[in-house]
Amino acid sequence: MVLSSRHLSKIICVLLYLTTTPFLVSMASTITDNTSTPSLQSAGKGFISPITRYTAFKYQRGFLAGFQGGWHLTNRLTIGAGIYRLITDVELGKSQNAAGEEMPLLLKFGYRGLLFEYGLGQIKSSKIFANAVVGQGKVGLGEESDDYKEDSFYLVEPGMRIEFNPWPNLTLGLGLNYRYVFGSELIGLKDPHLRDVSGLVEFRLEDLNYWFGGK
Repeated sequence: MVLSSRHLSKIICVLLYLTTTPFLVSMASTITDNTSTPSLQSAGKGFISPITRYTAFKYQRGFLAGFQGGWHLTNRLTIGAGIYRLITDVELGKSQNAAGEEMPLLLKFGYRGLLFEYGLGQIKSSKIFANAVVGQGKVGLGEESDDYKEDSFYLVEPGMRIEFNPWPNLTLGLGLNYRYVFGSELIGLKDPHLRDVSGLVEFRLEDLNYWFGGK
């Protein structure tokens, strides 16, 4: 069996994720043990954050924007929820309207789910986290008319994130995720067309009492 370059790139990304995660865990744990800052998060406090993802659908690039919120259960474990939506035009083909004019087939894509995050360790002033979003979404193709096609899907999105804290209770996160989509039966757009690597940028407001407590 001959693998296409697209399938090969996905396999390489998954293998890199599986092989580098234990290394990062070991390295970050060792460094954390040698520092005087064992706590990665403030347990019992919440956060909110806008987030932007840069990714691809069937070789076409686009941006997703979203909003997340959550609660730090311990100084390492966080649980939350988020909602994300494609905000740029991603053209996946052409169609004709009733007048016979050629129209672009634009992708509509969005999802929501639970966010799980675990602190792996700290390297100098930056922190490393493993995370995953598990949820459900909808995908559509074309304009919202009689020819509009839409279907739902399920999603698992594991990834890694490195966090910087240049300001009090405001953090900058940079990360890499792999979006694994399954369960969609949309004609002309299969599950593999919706799967890809995404890079993310996140600004997180930590400790909601600090921002909205009124003191």
